[in-house]
This record gives sequence, structure tokens and C-alpha cells, in this order.
Amino acid sequence: MVALHVGLGFGAVAQAHQGDRVEGAVCPTIWADPRPWPSTRRTQRMLDETVAETYVEWALREAPEEEFRLRDEVLSRLPDHVIDAHTHATGPEAFHGFSDYGWTQRRSSFPRWLVTDSGSVSDHLYGDRAVSRLRMPQPQFGYDHRAENAYVRQVADGHNLPALCVLPNDLGYTLTELRSKKYRAVKSYPHYTEPPFRYIVDFFPHEILETCAEQRTPIILHVPRPLPECVHEVTEIARRYPQLPIILAHAGRSQHSDRAYVSALRRCAPHMNVHADSSMVTDTRVLGSVVRELGPSRMLYGSDEPFSLLRYRTVHTKRHGSLAVPAHPYHWEKPDAKRRYGHMATHAPMIHFQSLAALINAIDWNSARTGADPDETIGLVFHDTAARLFKTGEHHE
Repeated sequence: MVALHVGLGFGAVAQAHQGDRVEGAVCPTIWADPRPWPSTRRTQRMLDETVAETYVEWALREAPEEEFRLRDEVLSRLPDHVIDAHTHATGPEAFHGFSDYGWTQRRSSFPRWLVTDSGSVSDHLYGDRAVSRLRMPQPQFGYDHRAENAYVRQVADGHNLPALCVLPNDLGYTLTELRSKKYRAVKSYPHYTEPPFRYIVDFFPHEILETCAEQRTPIILHVPRPLPECVHEVTEIARRYPQLPIILAHAGRSQHSDRAYVSALRRCAPHMNVHADSSMVTDTRVLGSVVRELGPSRMLYGSDEPFSLLRYRTVHTKRHGSLAVPAHPYHWEKPDAKRRYGHMATHAPMIHFQSLAALINAIDWNSARTGADPDETIGLVFHDTAARLFKTGEHHE
């Protein structure tokens, strides 16, 4: 079985030289006001209006040759109908501006993202495959989340599945929306405020979890710290609400499949309501650990569109952890990282294809280990499990 090529090895992971250190951004203490953060700097106003358009143009017109080869390989393995369990949509008016800290983060790359924007890139991302997408509002600080929720409801159809953004500071509104049963899933986020929430129940209060469990509505859980550091919170919620489908976004936010990560997955494994999505994970070993420990029926494909349109390499440094080294001059790039490791990212494929390759490699690895049919597993991961959890009516036992 031949692994799909992703440049610098599985997951496009490059090992840095011993002793290298790159300084990262440190979050200042900025307490969230209930009102949206105003975008006051001239550079912020410029970014507000131009970043998404510019970055989409780069995504479609600046692809390296390696990306076309990788695209052909991964698309040949996809089923006819894909369900993407992790995408975003903001609507045209919800974005009100990021804080200074917010602009330093990759999640500031596409301040606005509409369903029509998604349609403009779909052919490049999926070819002729039919794609249904779970549409989640941007749940971070800087948005009118009520407006986002209204937008994902407005565009909902058979291929655009709306997810509710929790407002942790307005449980009355959130519970009313949730009980309307207009949403296929619920998303909350530690960075709803700045500084971010530290514990899961701070941004996913028990009232929300209990109602989701009663309705069997899945939650998309972006854990506030890497899974090994908060697995006790995840397993306690899974134990307390056994009817609550929990989907760990970004496979639990672990950069490495090390002993601590595998141990955390094993603690989750007995709780059959715990699942994971693959969004933005480019390391085959991480996704392979999820498939092995939780089983392929509890792994869902997710892209994190539009952020999957970015091109960068994940570089692991011995002293400063993992760094995203971009192939294009994105506004959030760290000059030190670019100077030290920029040569590693020159021909980086889009994260969308790096992540797809890592997931398919993980499935193939698991099939070689267990004797399972890889095409059947691909069907589970890219369609069937999501169809069951999101109640699309397409799931067949």
C-alpha cells in the first residue's frame, strides 16, 4: 500500500534543528465586552475588507505543482458524496472586528465567509464529488453570533447543515434556539471571550449539555487545552451525558501522537459517545491513533473550511513546539519563524489536501493492520457516521 505524498513526510511535519527557538504570540489580558470589539486601527480596517478575497485568490491561483499531484491522488479515493463535519459560515454582516491579539491568529484569515464563497472553491477542493457541509458560525470573539446563527439557518438545505453557536453569556437565547430543533449540531468555543475560557463547562454550560443530550444533538467540542490536559473533563461529560454525541474538533488539538495523547484517547475509548473530527490535522500518526483507539466508526472527516485554504508547513521545534510556517505572506506570519524555516514552506500544498492525505493514509494504515476494507472505512469516515449523527436521512445500517 503506497502512502500519499505530502512533501516533507507524513503530515507535512518538518523537524527543526536542535537549539532553534521561535518566539510566539502571547495573549494579553483582554476581557470581552458584550458588545463586538471595534476595529479601530487603519490596518485592521484594511484587513477587514481585503484578507479573505486575497487569500482565496492565492489559494486558487498560486498552487505549487506538488498540490496538483496530491489533489489528484486524494480525490481519487473520496466517495461520491462527502459530508464535511467542520466548516464555517459567518454571513455578510456578523463580523465586527478582532482585537489586536485576534489579528495575530490564523483564525483571523477569513473574517467573512459565505456559502457563495464556499461554492467558488468547491470544484478545486472536491472535483465532481457532491459535498454536504456542517455550517458552523465563527464562534470566536469579534462576531455578532446571533446574526451568524440567523445566517446558517437562512442558508440551510440538504447540503448546508446548520450548527448553533452557543452564547455562554446568554443561555436563555441559546436554549430557545436549541429547542427549536432547527440545528444539526452545536458549537461553542473557548475563544468566545479574551482571555479564553479555561474549562469546558465555562463555555458549554451543563444546561446546554443536558438539552443536547435529551435531543441527541451532537456538540462540536474544541477543547480549551490539548486533550491530554483536559481528558478528565471530556470523560466526565461523556459519563454524565451518555446520550450526548461528542465530536472532538481537530482530533483533540494534539500536535503529536505521543504517549500522553494515546493514553488520553484510551481513556475516551470506553465512552462510545465520544468521536473526533480530522479538521486541520496534517499528521498521519495523530489521525492513525484516533482510528486505532476509537475505531473508524467514530472518526469523522472535517476540513475547517475556509481555514483549510491556507498553505503552510507545520514545523516542530525542540524548544518552542509546533509552528505554522506559511507559504504566502499572510498577515499573521511570525517573522522569526519565516526567517528560520521559510524554505520548508516554499512549495507547501494547501492544508486541505495535506489533511486529506493524512486521513487517507491513516485509514490505509489501519486497514493494513486489521484487514478491514479501506473503501468501506472511507465510506464511514467521509459520509456514514456524519449522516447518522447529523440525522441527514442518508444513513443506512
